[in-house]
Amino acid sequence: MFKAVFTETLDEIRQGVMSKDSLFDAMAGENSTSTVAIRWLAWFLNVFGHYLLWSPVIALFKWIPFVGWLFAYVISLVACIFSCVWGTMIHLLVMTVAWIVYRPLFGLLLLCGVAACVGVMFFVKPKEGDVPADEAAAAPVTK
Repeated sequence: MFKAVFTETLDEIRQGVMSKDSLFDAMAGENSTSTVAIRWLAWFLNVFGHYLLWSPVIALFKWIPFVGWLFAYVISLVACIFSCVWGTMIHLLVMTVAWIVYRPLFGLLLLCGVAACVGVMFFVKPKEGDVPADEAAAAPVTK
């Protein structure tokens, strides 16, 4: 009859005498700690997985004689930076969708932050007076 009236049950056993408030406080603390740990682990695995997608390209560049190790190092550095930025964006986007479902106001605020990051990545352009280094080197000097 208990399960028919109360659909949720609490399956937690602790040794010693605890009040219900201290039990729920301890369980909430453990839950928040594991949530933070799982979020950081998910971010790390996301970034690491995107880095591993570049490993065949890095391995191909290692085959080039004399300078292959340098090319592989540069490409692995670029892949690491790209994976960090891209993995963080994907991680924040997934968290945003989850937060919109569970806490809409905070989720929409986080979505605005993600949109701002995407906007900065795609729409920030150099000033009109700035000349890229490769064009400046190719331009003839006239006096």
